[in-house]
Amino acid sequence: MITFTAVLFVVQPAARLWGRSAFGLTPWRRKNRAPSAVPRVQVRRTWNETWRCPQEWLRSFESAVLENGWAGRGGEFDTWDIQIRGGLAGSARVHLGVEEHGAGRQLLQWRIQPVVSRFLALLAVCFLILSIIAGRACGLAAASTLAIIALAFGFWVYWDCSVAFGVAFEALKRLEEEK
Repeated sequence: MITFTAVLFVVQPAARLWGRSAFGLTPWRRKNRAPSAVPRVQVRRTWNETWRCPQEWLRSFESAVLENGWAGRGGEFDTWDIQIRGGLAGSARVHLGVEEHGAGRQLLQWRIQPVVSRFLALLAVCFLILSIIAGRACGLAAASTLAIIALAFGFWVYWDCSVAFGVAFEALKRLEEEK
């Protein structure tokens, strides 16, 4: 009976969080769930026959992102234009490069790169190092538990970055459909 109570005590916070997210009561909820994508540096190219200034392209992209997620603009001296938050652990930054080809034609190059929470990445590395130390000290149970915790942090970072990439790709798809 004590074991059953202990299991329920451990499972209860996760079950409560899952229930809150199912009804949209969490602070990180999104209006629409965009499909996730592999978070690696990617460049998407879009050809356009009608000229628009780069600020208009960024406004259109940002409004498309806001339908599925959260976006923030870069400042005057930032090397990125828009940041899409996938969650607390990761996001994606978008850079826009515009090549003018005359007669109002443009080649848009959207560079999307993942941004990882440094604190959570450091925490995952610390748990991994502790797991290695525990493994060398012949503490198999402690080593495996710490390794699972490190993998959980790594998966959390990967998941949040992949959600941000999915939102970015959905926004680019909507921009191409608008043309």
